Amino acid sequence: MKRLVLLLAAVTLIGMAAAARGLVVYYSFTGSCRAIAQSLADQVTVDMVEVQPADENVDYAANGYAIGDALIDRINNNPNSADSYPAVKPVSVDWSHYDTVVIIAPLWWSHMAAPMQSFLFANGSALAGKNIGLIVSSHSSGIAIVSSDARRLVPDGDFFSRDLWINRASHANRGTLISDWLDEVGYRTVTAVTDVHIDAPGVEPLYDLNGRYVGTTGDNVPRGVYVTASGRKTARL
Repeated sequence: MKRLVLLLAAVTLIGMAAAARGLVVYYSFTGSCRAIAQSLADQVTVDMVEVQPADENVDYAANGYAIGDALIDRINNNPNSADSYPAVKPVSVDWSHYDTVVIIAPLWWSHMAAPMQSFLFANGSALAGKNIGLIVSSHSSGIAIVSSDARRLVPDGDFFSRDLWINRASHANRGTLISDWLDEVGYRTVTAVTDVHIDAPGVEPLYDLNGRYVGTTGDNVPRGVYVTASGRKTARL
């Protein structure tokens, strides 16, 4: 019976840990957003999904980004119609595994790049109630309209307190910008449970705010604020 209780506890906690894992969804035309996604993955444990246009041979930069501009105009003229959005390759995501999703996209003509808009238009309802982070790459333009696009496409997402803008001048410093942003928005807290340790029935694993296992609720851990495997914050004074 004791072994059965431990097994059931392990299954429950593993489910909690899986739900706390983060997902990064990115679209990259020039490679800048791919580099940003990798810099984020170097700092926190995440799964990654790349959004790709259905037609890989389209050169959006041709003729001064005329094709990309036309796609954005088409979306803006009728944003509620699926026909307004360019086709992207199918992506299978089990959204129940993730509580937090970070969207990384470039800016096109002040708006979110069309392929990412297509993905979010199709999946926005699945992101309802989830923690949503937004990172935008641009040459120099501000990201206010991209932020509005994201919230239109994911109207019921719980967006972080600040979106992160990485422009051409700051791209080389993206690792530090991402680290500071993760701390500011509390990302490491909302995804704190990354590993599961089963010690005994009634005793919960403890993690620091960076997701590192430090012991259990029965241990004499140093003073500080911790997160249990069930997501409860506890302070040791």
